Amino acid sequence: MMELRKTFQFEAAHLLPHLPRSHKCRRLHGHSFKVEVAVEGECDAKLGWVMDYADIADAFKPVWEKLDHRHLNEIPGLENPTSENIAIWIWRRLKPKLPLLVEIVVAETCTARCIYRGPAANPGSILEGLRRLGRVPAAPRDKRPVRPIKGKGDIANEHFEDKPKSLGSPEARAARRAELHDPHIAPLTAFVDTLRAKMGSDYQIPYFDPWDGGTAAEVLFLYEAPGAKAVASGFISRNNPDETAKNSFYLHQQSGIPRKRAISWNIVPWYIGSSSRIRPATSDDIEVGMRSLNSLLDLLPNLRAIMLVGQKAQRASIQIANWRPNVRIFKSPHPSPLFVNHSPVNRGKILVVLREVADYLDNRSP
Repeated sequence: MMELRKTFQFEAAHLLPHLPRSHKCRRLHGHSFKVEVAVEGECDAKLGWVMDYADIADAFKPVWEKLDHRHLNEIPGLENPTSENIAIWIWRRLKPKLPLLVEIVVAETCTARCIYRGPAANPGSILEGLRRLGRVPAAPRDKRPVRPIKGKGDIANEHFEDKPKSLGSPEARAARRAELHDPHIAPLTAFVDTLRAKMGSDYQIPYFDPWDGGTAAEVLFLYEAPGAKAVASGFISRNNPDETAKNSFYLHQQSGIPRKRAISWNIVPWYIGSSSRIRPATSDDIEVGMRSLNSLLDLLPNLRAIMLVGQKAQRASIQIANWRPNVRIFKSPHPSPLFVNHSPVNRGKILVVLREVADYLDNRSP
């Protein structure tokens, strides 16, 4: 088995918005970032190499173009551009084009670097850890040399772009599912699995979106119930292929709340309605759905605010205030096309509340 490494450099500015205001990295500053891309595979008997270094460079070029001489906080998915998050962001974009990718190294300076080996190498993967230590045999490998897919890189990259309706793609949904056990989202994935087992197979409950803040979230956006598109994608996500999710995407983008500070859920966690159309939640639906909410709140230790989206979700305000008296509750209209498109001012009504949430989070920051 051979390992190849190729190093790249980009210049960029960033700030780390979740740090105390007194911390030097909270202020805008820049680095000459160095990125090392490592691939691993069998050496081709005829060619005498694992793969062409030029193929690695070709795969990295679109990534470099998005990062070089940029303000990283403005890049979707890098609202909190730590070295760790940059490494994960790069991995997600390179892995579809470099199947042999095993490691990303991001160095801010000559003395500080971060190493990411992908989800399978996280501490939760005990078997993979034992294999790396030689305690168990390595998994069988296909010894044929693997090459990047030529001419399809831009298509593959689209599945990792944070944009409206991206979860309409089967490849994007598969990629998102592969992240369900990343450390920040794994407890919430387990929460959904437990709720599914408790309620039974008749209840269709989507997962939390791994691209949101997970257990580190500071604000919970609580909607009424998941729609048919959420059930189809498997996620409560602003990237779902429907107009309500599209409205949410752009409103959240305009609000200035970084995605990693937020998480979305429903007061009724499961789909309600027929195979063709969702129905409004009843008082009974809300009462049953609320039974799991307090357990969810226990999994969000950094929670500072809850935004109740729509009148049905707002019925939970008194109970939530009793459970979490120190969490600020905001109320907003629902971003459905029926509301948003009814009047030009309606979008602004939602955005006003979102910006109030953003100001509250910033003012409450340590």
